[in-house]
Amino acid sequence: MFYVALLLHLSFAVTALGQALTTLPFNFTLAATNLTLPNANSTGAPLVLGTDGASTGLEYYTTSTWYTYPYDDYPTLGLLDGELQAFTKEGEWITNATSLTSGSAMLWMTSRLFSVPLFSEYSAVGNDSASVNNITYYSLAVFNHTDLWSLCPDGGVGGQTIVVYNVSAAKSGEFTDCYDVNLNIVPA
Repeated sequence: MFYVALLLHLSFAVTALGQALTTLPFNFTLAATNLTLPNANSTGAPLVLGTDGASTGLEYYTTSTWYTYPYDDYPTLGLLDGELQAFTKEGEWITNATSLTSGSAMLWMTSRLFSVPLFSEYSAVGNDSASVNNITYYSLAVFNHTDLWSLCPDGGVGGQTIVVYNVSAAKSGEFTDCYDVNLNIVPA
């Protein structure tokens, strides 16, 4: 069964090289590869949904490195019609990536009351620049851009390192000590 899944993934990757895909036929995780310094492993720093607050009926998350938020309540993600979805350990879908603007963190919202996807501009792009140790990963894109992701310390309580989109457009001083990354889509 593993080989069938691997062949499906590999054949899909070959046909998708360079194309922006808004739906993937498999679940995955995200990992960030540093574009300026060597990486510690072949896939990059694992990313998880780190807590970012709550209000009545809603929970908020930010995309954080596992190193700075070592919990993984949403171990797999999915991409369907441009919507980025997160699944609980039980496989339940109640969490969606939110709208993303330049200079903002990549956020998520969980609700059992409002499970409607919030944003449909995500895609997966297969390209050789995301190749690590001869394995080509899809890159996560938003508005068809794969090259505007950064990892930044959030400076808030908890000290998470978070994913920020187009950090150059952030308010002056909002994010410092950032570095550019590629977001690899790693099949689960």
